[in-house]
Amino acid sequence: MKIFLVLIGFVVWSMGSSWYYVCKIKLLCDEPLAILPEAALPSPTLPNLIVDDKTEFNQTVIIEFDKAKAIYKADTVFDHYLDKLSNYLINNKSIVVKITGNSDSVGTEEKNYLLGMARANVIKEQLISRQVPSHQIKVESAGENNPIQSNQTEEGRKHNRRVEFEIVKP
Repeated sequence: MKIFLVLIGFVVWSMGSSWYYVCKIKLLCDEPLAILPEAALPSPTLPNLIVDDKTEFNQTVIIEFDKAKAIYKADTVFDHYLDKLSNYLINNKSIVVKITGNSDSVGTEEKNYLLGMARANVIKEQLISRQVPSHQIKVESAGENNPIQSNQTEEGRKHNRRVEFEIVKP
C-alpha cells in the first residue's frame, strides 16, 4: 500500500511539474496553437490581402492570419491570386515560390517560429491542391523577427500575423 501511495505521489508530482514547465516557464498554454479546418470556424472572417503595385509575380503578397492560428480562410481575391500563381508555376517549371510565415511577438520565440512555419505550410498545401509540384514551393518561417508594423498595438500585431509570397529563381 505504501508503494502505491508513493507511485501516485510521483505521478501527481510529474504531471504538476510538467504543467508548470510548459505553461509557466515556456508560456505555451496562454494561447493554444490552432491548425483547424475552415469548417471548424464558428464565423468566418475573411483575410485582408495586401498586394504591391507591381502586376507581375515578382511581388510580395501578404495574407493576414488571426491571433495564434494557422487557418486558411477562403477569400475570393486571395483564391484568385493563388489560382494565377498556380498556373504561372505549373507553366514555368524552373520558377520557385518562397512562402514565409510570420507572427506577432506575443508568446515565446519558439512558439512564434512554429506558428509561422504552420502558416506557410497551410498555404503550401493550398498550392499543392492546385497541382503545383511541391519542389517548386519553398517554405520558411521568420517567426516574430520580421514585423512590418509595431508589435506594441493590436493593429500592428494583426498586420504582423501573415504569410508572404516571393517568386525566386532557383
